[in-house]
Amino acid sequence: MAYSLDDGWDNCGPVARAGNACFGLYVRCGIWSARNLTDGLVPGEIAAGYGSPEQARKLVDVGLWEIVDGGYLAVDYLSRNPTAEKVRERQKADAERKAKWRERAHRNRDKPRDSDGSHGGTDGVNPSSPTPPKGGRGARARPSAGAASHDPLRLDRCRIHPDQPRDPCRSCRSERLGAA
Repeated sequence: MAYSLDDGWDNCGPVARAGNACFGLYVRCGIWSARNLTDGLVPGEIAAGYGSPEQARKLVDVGLWEIVDGGYLAVDYLSRNPTAEKVRERQKADAERKAKWRERAHRNRDKPRDSDGSHGGTDGVNPSSPTPPKGGRGARARPSAGAASHDPLRLDRCRIHPDQPRDPCRSCRSERLGAA
Protein backbone atom coordinates (compact mmCIF):
# COMPACT_ATOMS: atom_id res chain seq x y z
CA MET A 1 0.00 0.00 0.00
CA ALA A 2 1.29 3.44 -0.85
CA TYR A 3 1.16 6.47 1.42
CA SER A 4 0.35 9.78 -0.25
CA LEU A 5 1.54 13.22 0.77
CA ASP A 6 1.10 16.50 -1.06
CA ASP A 7 4.34 17.57 -2.73
CA GLY A 8 3.98 21.05 -1.25
CA TRP A 9 3.78 19.88 2.34
CA ASP A 10 7.40 20.60 3.08
CA ASN A 11 6.52 24.32 2.96
CA CYS A 12 3.08 24.32 4.58
CA GLY A 13 2.58 26.20 7.86
CA PRO A 14 1.94 23.30 10.26
CA VAL A 15 4.91 21.31 8.94
CA ALA A 16 7.20 24.35 9.12
CA ARG A 17 6.08 25.03 12.72
CA ALA A 18 6.55 21.37 13.68
CA GLY A 19 10.07 21.12 12.26
CA ASN A 20 11.95 18.38 10.43
CA ALA A 21 12.16 15.84 13.23
CA CYS A 22 8.43 16.05 13.94
CA PHE A 23 7.62 15.83 10.26
CA GLY A 24 9.78 12.71 10.05
CA LEU A 25 7.70 11.20 12.86
CA TYR A 26 4.52 12.23 11.06
CA VAL A 27 5.61 10.58 7.78
CA ARG A 28 6.88 7.38 9.40
CA CYS A 29 3.63 6.99 11.33
CA GLY A 30 1.63 7.74 8.17
CA ILE A 31 3.48 4.99 6.33
CA TRP A 32 2.84 2.62 9.23
CA SER A 33 -0.85 3.51 9.14
CA ALA A 34 -1.08 2.92 5.38
CA ARG A 35 0.67 -0.44 5.65
CA ASN A 36 -1.53 -1.58 8.54
CA LEU A 37 -4.77 -0.10 7.12
CA THR A 38 -5.67 1.95 10.20
CA ASP A 39 -7.12 4.97 8.34
CA GLY A 40 -4.62 7.36 9.95
CA LEU A 41 -4.84 5.99 13.49
CA VAL A 42 -1.41 5.62 15.09
CA PRO A 43 -1.21 3.69 18.37
CA GLY A 44 0.75 5.47 21.09
CA GLU A 45 3.38 2.72 21.28
CA ILE A 46 4.08 3.04 17.53
CA ALA A 47 4.48 6.82 17.81
CA ALA A 48 6.71 6.34 20.85
CA GLY A 49 8.84 3.84 18.93
CA TYR A 50 9.38 6.28 16.05
CA GLY A 51 9.76 9.53 18.00
CA SER A 52 9.64 11.24 21.33
CA PRO A 53 6.57 12.30 23.34
CA GLU A 54 7.60 15.91 22.75
CA GLN A 55 7.54 15.40 18.98
CA ALA A 56 4.09 13.78 19.16
CA ARG A 57 2.85 16.65 21.33
CA LYS A 58 4.20 19.17 18.80
CA LEU A 59 2.27 17.41 15.98
CA VAL A 60 -0.89 17.75 18.07
CA ASP A 61 -0.11 21.40 18.86
CA VAL A 62 0.32 22.37 15.18
CA GLY A 63 -2.84 20.50 14.16
CA LEU A 64 -1.42 17.57 12.20
CA TRP A 65 -2.55 14.99 14.78
CA GLU A 66 -5.43 14.67 17.24
CA ILE A 67 -5.22 12.72 20.47
CA VAL A 68 -7.65 9.77 20.47
CA ASP A 69 -8.13 6.72 22.69
CA GLY A 70 -4.98 4.62 22.44
CA GLY A 71 -2.92 7.01 20.34
CA TYR A 72 -3.15 9.66 17.66
CA LEU A 73 -5.14 10.32 14.50
CA ALA A 74 -3.61 12.03 11.46
CA VAL A 75 -6.23 14.71 10.82
CA ASP A 76 -6.15 14.78 7.01
CA TYR A 77 -5.01 11.19 6.31
CA LEU A 78 -8.22 10.19 4.50
CA SER A 79 -8.23 13.30 2.32
CA ARG A 80 -5.11 11.98 0.50
CA ASN A 81 -5.27 8.24 1.08
CA PRO A 82 -7.93 5.60 0.37
CA THR A 83 -9.85 4.09 3.26
CA ALA A 84 -8.87 0.67 4.58
CA GLU A 85 -12.13 -0.68 3.15
CA LYS A 86 -11.29 0.54 -0.36
CA VAL A 87 -7.75 -0.86 -0.11
CA ARG A 88 -9.09 -4.27 0.96
CA GLU A 89 -11.62 -4.24 -1.91
CA ARG A 90 -8.85 -3.45 -4.39
CA GLN A 91 -6.58 -6.13 -2.92
CA LYS A 92 -9.42 -8.68 -3.16
CA ALA A 93 -10.16 -7.71 -6.76
CA ASP A 94 -6.46 -7.95 -7.64
CA ALA A 95 -6.19 -11.36 -5.99
CA GLU A 96 -9.23 -12.63 -7.92
CA ARG A 97 -7.89 -11.27 -11.21
CA LYS A 98 -4.51 -12.91 -10.63
CA ALA A 99 -6.14 -16.21 -9.61
CA LYS A 100 -8.17 -16.23 -12.84
CA TRP A 101 -5.05 -15.51 -14.86
CA ARG A 102 -3.17 -18.34 -13.14
CA GLU A 103 -6.08 -20.72 -13.71
CA ARG A 104 -6.20 -19.81 -17.43
CA ALA A 105 -2.44 -20.17 -17.72
CA HIS A 106 -2.55 -23.57 -15.98
CA ARG A 107 -5.40 -24.78 -18.23
CA ASN A 108 -3.60 -23.63 -21.37
CA ARG A 109 -0.19 -24.89 -20.28
CA ASP A 110 -0.49 -28.27 -21.99
CA LYS A 111 -2.39 -27.11 -25.06
CA PRO A 112 -0.39 -26.82 -28.30
CA ARG A 113 -0.16 -23.27 -29.52
CA ASP A 114 -0.89 -22.19 -33.06
CA SER A 115 1.51 -19.37 -33.74
CA ASP A 116 0.20 -18.59 -37.23
CA GLY A 117 3.76 -18.50 -38.47
CA SER A 118 5.09 -15.95 -36.02
CA HIS A 119 7.18 -18.62 -34.33
CA GLY A 120 7.17 -21.13 -37.12
CA GLY A 121 10.81 -22.16 -36.82
CA THR A 122 13.97 -20.91 -38.43
CA ASP A 123 16.06 -21.81 -41.38
CA GLY A 124 18.72 -23.22 -39.07
CA VAL A 125 20.74 -20.00 -38.90
CA ASN A 126 21.06 -18.15 -35.66
CA PRO A 127 21.31 -14.47 -36.69
CA SER A 128 23.65 -13.71 -33.81
CA SER A 129 25.97 -16.56 -34.72
CA PRO A 130 29.24 -15.38 -36.30
CA THR A 131 29.44 -18.40 -38.60
CA PRO A 132 26.76 -20.30 -40.50
CA PRO A 133 25.96 -23.92 -39.62
CA LYS A 134 27.83 -26.63 -41.46
CA GLY A 135 25.67 -28.48 -43.95
CA GLY A 136 22.03 -29.30 -43.33
CA ARG A 137 18.94 -27.17 -43.66
CA GLY A 138 19.59 -23.46 -43.93
CA ALA A 139 23.33 -23.74 -44.41
CA ARG A 140 24.74 -20.85 -46.37
CA ALA A 141 27.53 -21.17 -48.87
CA ARG A 142 30.90 -19.70 -47.98
CA PRO A 143 32.17 -16.97 -50.27
CA SER A 144 34.60 -18.02 -52.92
CA ALA A 145 38.27 -17.03 -52.68
CA GLY A 146 37.75 -14.23 -55.21
CA ALA A 147 34.78 -12.73 -53.35
CA ALA A 148 35.07 -9.58 -51.25
CA SER A 149 36.47 -10.25 -47.82
CA HIS A 150 33.51 -10.05 -45.45
CA ASP A 151 31.34 -12.13 -43.16
CA PRO A 152 28.16 -12.97 -45.12
CA LEU A 153 26.06 -12.98 -41.95
CA ARG A 154 27.25 -9.52 -40.93
CA LEU A 155 27.11 -7.81 -44.29
CA ASP A 156 25.73 -4.61 -42.74
CA ARG A 157 28.88 -4.31 -40.62
CA CYS A 158 31.37 -4.96 -43.37
CA ARG A 159 33.77 -2.61 -45.15
CA ILE A 160 31.52 -2.97 -48.20
CA HIS A 161 29.19 -0.61 -46.34
CA PRO A 162 31.63 2.02 -45.01
CA ASP A 163 28.83 4.46 -44.15
CA GLN A 164 27.76 2.15 -41.31
CA PRO A 165 29.21 3.46 -38.02
CA ARG A 166 29.32 -0.02 -36.47
CA ASP A 167 32.30 -2.32 -36.03
CA PRO A 168 33.51 -4.04 -39.20
CA CYS A 169 33.16 -7.79 -39.60
CA ARG A 170 35.96 -10.10 -38.50
CA SER A 171 37.32 -10.34 -42.02
CA CYS A 172 37.61 -6.57 -42.40
CA ARG A 173 38.59 -5.63 -38.85
CA SER A 174 42.34 -5.95 -39.32
CA GLU A 175 42.26 -3.96 -42.54
CA ARG A 176 40.19 -1.17 -41.01
CA LEU A 177 42.26 -1.07 -37.84
CA GLY A 178 45.45 -1.03 -39.88
CA ALA A 179 44.13 1.84 -41.99
CA ALA A 180 43.24 3.93 -38.96
